[in-house]
Amino acid sequence: LWQKFMLNIIANQLSAVTLKTFGEMNSSSKVKSLLPKILEEVIHIAKAEGINTPETLAQQAITTFKNMAPYGKTSMLQDIENNKQTETYVACLYSFLYIPTSFCQSFHLKISPAI
Repeated sequence: LWQKFMLNIIANQLSAVTLKTFGEMNSSSKVKSLLPKILEEVIHIAKAEGINTPETLAQQAITTFKNMAPYGKTSMLQDIENNKQTETYVACLYSFLYIPTSFCQSFHLKISPAI
């Protein structure tokens, strides 16, 4: 469950901000540099929720991300392309835990006006 959550956070938000397919994201050095930074926030959230070894789950999420079909688009990117509401809830979801989620908050602000 948490591995999928981590994959959804990195894939959906990055594709929505960059408007790129998985292949385009995996070819981008900027996207690759953001992956661990975004996952660091999610790892902090997972630890606060009592999840064991979230770092391992994060690495598995990155591996899955790298192995996605190159022409594939995330559901969030498809929603943006079709002018539908997106799900950028992570930025606010854990604010009550006092866990900084600056990357997720930035993505939320960037994505939200797109709809």
